[in-house]
Amino acid sequence: MIFHSLSKRSNLPGLRSGFVAGGPESIRRLKQLRNYSGAPLPTPLQAVAARAWADEAHVVENRNRMAAYLNVPNEKIASPYQVHSPDAIVTEKAWHEDRPIADGVVTNTPGLALGIVTADCGPVLFADGEAGVIGACHAGWKGAVNGVMESTIAQMETLGASTKNITAVLGP
Repeated sequence: MIFHSLSKRSNLPGLRSGFVAGGPESIRRLKQLRNYSGAPLPTPLQAVAARAWADEAHVVENRNRMAAYLNVPNEKIASPYQVHSPDAIVTEKAWHEDRPIADGVVTNTPGLALGIVTADCGPVLFADGEAGVIGACHAGWKGAVNGVMESTIAQMETLGASTKNITAVLGP
């Protein structure tokens, strides 16, 4: 697992941000999957994939790793239930059950981390350092075309952010 940090490349002092990506072997496999994604997956492999995705232990482990990397408690990561929508929401707290449905999330709550999960979609992180407002969105083609980035920025503006002060970074 590789953690990519943007804080050293940012002009926003005190902002910790990062992307988590698999190592070289994971990237190689992803490229291989993309090369063959048009072919139907054999039923036995579908069953294995369904079983693997039913196990939440790897999700918990990765959330714990990211929380440790960002130096925030796991229960302070707000990560919505994503559905490739254009919707963004404002939050003051994290959720772990009954997560709201949205593909963008915004906060101005100190100590609250935002989480967006992506596979082949682009995570976009936003920050207005002057207003103390951060946002994150899951920008797959459908959400991007339908305005998830614009919705995320609009929600940031409701908390006092200004488009002239927002820095945005597209992740891997």
